[in-house]
Amino acid sequence: MSQRRVTSHYDEKHQKPKAAFYTSPIVVLKKLNNWIKSVLIQKYTKVGAAVLDLGCGKGGDLPKWKHAQVGWLVLSDVSEKQLERAKSRFSTCQTLTIETLQGDFTSPKFAPDPQAFDIVSCQFAFHYAFRSEKQLIQTLSMVSGALKVGGLFILTVPDGKRIQEELLKPQGTDTCRLTYTGPLPDFGASYQFYLKDAIDCEEFLVKDAVLQKHCIQVGLTIVETERFDNAFFQWREKPEAQAIAKRMQLSLSSADVPLQQWDVFKLYRFYVFWRTPIGK
Repeated sequence: MSQRRVTSHYDEKHQKPKAAFYTSPIVVLKKLNNWIKSVLIQKYTKVGAAVLDLGCGKGGDLPKWKHAQVGWLVLSDVSEKQLERAKSRFSTCQTLTIETLQGDFTSPKFAPDPQAFDIVSCQFAFHYAFRSEKQLIQTLSMVSGALKVGGLFILTVPDGKRIQEELLKPQGTDTCRLTYTGPLPDFGASYQFYLKDAIDCEEFLVKDAVLQKHCIQVGLTIVETERFDNAFFQWREKPEAQAIAKRMQLSLSSADVPLQQWDVFKLYRFYVFWRTPIGK
């Protein structure tokens, strides 16, 4: 999918009323994904932090950053219309400074302030950097350059290994379908991802070894990575994670998750990288 087609896809997404979230046929999956992001943000964000949120969409993570008490938040997205939707939420976050930066974060023209951020976050959008090796290198170099030394890069992506396993299956479900659209090399390996009430577009395979190799080359060292379902079982006994789930009215019993939504939840992985000092 070209940058123009990606922009058009997200420009055309309709703004749904807040109540629509709770009537969604995949509401449990949406809550689970938000819980994972919330736990990550709370775990790694210091009060007053400067944050660059790449691929922010309509600003769905704004309440998470507000709760983490960040000081400066730059919201960035390829879609100007999505940023306008995000701006409509600013009035609820008057305790922090918020700016917007429109652009394609995989482009060499995308230039956030250098060494300005404690955290760069990219939630469910980083797979677009895997269109080509050049774009991955460009994107990771930008992230590394935007982070302060000791800063963190937090991202969530479809897990490449699990996606490949699903592509070998003959068909999906009425909730989720992955369609093979070509070869699966290290870069530009495309597949069609349909998720009911969420998305239906081309994505690019994120290969773990490739990602980690290129992160090392730009001074980003892995802190931790885990598939969502494994993180669920590791975190659900922790008091802070339970408190987040309680606010979201989310059960932390896997038995309460519809099977098809649990299978989609297992498709995702998070990463946290640390910006190492120069020469380390």
